[in-house]
Amino acid sequence: KDVNRIRVLGGGITAKLRHFWGLDKNRDENNLHHALDATVIACASFSNIYYICGILKELEEKGVRPKKVQLSPWKTFREDLYNSLHNVTVSKLVRASATGQAHKQPNKEKKGTLSIKRANAQNTITVELASMFRYDVYHDNDGYYCVPIYAIDLHRKDFKHIAKRNKLNYEAVKEDFVFSLYKDSYVKVVNDKNETFEGYIVKFNAVTGQFLLESINGDYHYEINTSTFKLGDYLKIRGKFFHIISFNTDTKKLRLISSEDDEELYIDAETKVGTEKDTESYKTAKTYIKMDKEKETCISTIKKFQKFIVDRIGNLTLVKKETERFSNKLKPNNQKRADKKEKKYKLKQG
Repeated sequence: KDVNRIRVLGGGITAKLRHFWGLDKNRDENNLHHALDATVIACASFSNIYYICGILKELEEKGVRPKKVQLSPWKTFREDLYNSLHNVTVSKLVRASATGQAHKQPNKEKKGTLSIKRANAQNTITVELASMFRYDVYHDNDGYYCVPIYAIDLHRKDFKHIAKRNKLNYEAVKEDFVFSLYKDSYVKVVNDKNETFEGYIVKFNAVTGQFLLESINGDYHYEINTSTFKLGDYLKIRGKFFHIISFNTDTKKLRLISSEDDEELYIDAETKVGTEKDTESYKTAKTYIKMDKEKETCISTIKKFQKFIVDRIGNLTLVKKETERFSNKLKPNNQKRADKKEKKYKLKQG
């Protein structure tokens, strides 16, 4: 009887089982392939593993091509699994630690936002800040605004909680505090056009006030009206999804293929060269709906801003109230290791 509570299988074994059970794994489509692999591992019996590691290996070594053997856990396993995946919400671990560089390396050609003094020197230089690990969100009569918190802010004696808006600096008011956001925090926003977006925060641009959100399961979820495209983009036309395959320089047309029934479409476009070799884009005369995994939204357009806690199995809980915090302390790695060692020693001593 299989009574193991924890099981680890190699990638080759899970790949063979997926093949036998008729399961397709597409890493680019979304993040649910992790749940698919987890289900395969959970449903794999010792006989499955024995067959793949023993009999199948022996047949392949003899040059015999084995027939596809249906070792499915039950008859409707494939259908049941794919139906269940649609109800899965991918949970991410929020990165709330202040680690990484305090500032970037000095660069004479580029001015930064922090003045530091060189070692054994009298003059100061400017450097760029690094490791923006937190964003504190506030609200007043003019809407929401965000205060970026950098790693270096946690040990600067002269630090002031300053917010920037419209190129003006002013001190943030404690009563206006809403919540703190970190990398992979889950938020839901409603903008001034009554459009609703929700997903995980990828990054925040402190200069432009732009939040970049990633869709819940890392799939092509967001609909973006645009006329600029790249090869590989997905478009939604007449309710169907089309994939941009190629661009014909002679006819000036983009070739699209439907992901559902292989229908082909051609749309007029002009080449628009980007700043790098791999950023060549194409401008169309009409505006189309592009499907994307990420969505940019500006904090100045947000009229409703909510934060959610996502537990390990994907349940969402609304954060109704959060206390303003500034208790994080920046410590070097050697100090963290020393503290951990001391804590372990005290526990051992009782």
